[in-house]
Amino acid sequence: AAGYLSPLVVLSREEASEALAKFEAWVATLPNGTLAGDLRFRPHLHLPFVNKLVHHPRIVEAVQAALETENLLLWSSDFNVKEPLSGGFFPIH
Repeated sequence: AAGYLSPLVVLSREEASEALAKFEAWVATLPNGTLAGDLRFRPHLHLPFVNKLVHHPRIVEAVQAALETENLLLWSSDFNVKEPLSGGFFPIH
């Protein structure tokens, strides 16, 4: 597949709000309430709400369509969080 598809709505406002609330609740349990280090990597393996999200039918269907295959394997995932007003720069990647 070439190019990109936009906009691609895969979560309802309620689903997105629920995922964000679960993420924020989990981060609040971490030391200093900060997500850092190895906990950022492969959250789909240790956080049920992320595992549910990566298996969401609309997300899976969109990836299958983009890759033109029904055979998918999620090898890795990570959180790359830029806090509001942090001043950091995250280039397009």
